[in-house]
Amino acid sequence: MNPTGDCKEQTLVWQRDVPNRIEDATAAAAAAGHHLRRQGVAGTAAHAAHFAIEEMLTNTIKYGHPAHPSRLSVEIVPDSVVVRIEDDGQEFDPSKSPAPPLPANPDERAPGGLGIHIVRQMISSIAYTRRDGRNHLVLTIAR
Repeated sequence: MNPTGDCKEQTLVWQRDVPNRIEDATAAAAAAGHHLRRQGVAGTAAHAAHFAIEEMLTNTIKYGHPAHPSRLSVEIVPDSVVVRIEDDGQEFDPSKSPAPPLPANPDERAPGGLGIHIVRQMISSIAYTRRDGRNHLVLTIAR
């Protein structure tokens, strides 16, 4: 996927339809992070957005099984970055996902299952709604 070929860029809003392939989710997340850095968003916030987008899109593809591409938009507002992801996959509210058990010894933990937990640690807020058979996720990241 060409990071700039099929996106609509403006000064403050960046949008893309993301096909249901992991490599496209990875490319879209990287392109969004690049756009944010180009627009002067601090590295920490750009990295958090990049990570959150990749994690949420990957989860949508792997577990939500959407029929159509996900719609991704990133908006830069004065104090934050607002990421919106919309898809027609199975209903899932990541804000209600329980925190995974974390053993005292990290070597005892099986790999995986921490993505949503890490995202929630990196962002300011998460909001979810289900409307007209579509998941609407909004992630806000402090700048």
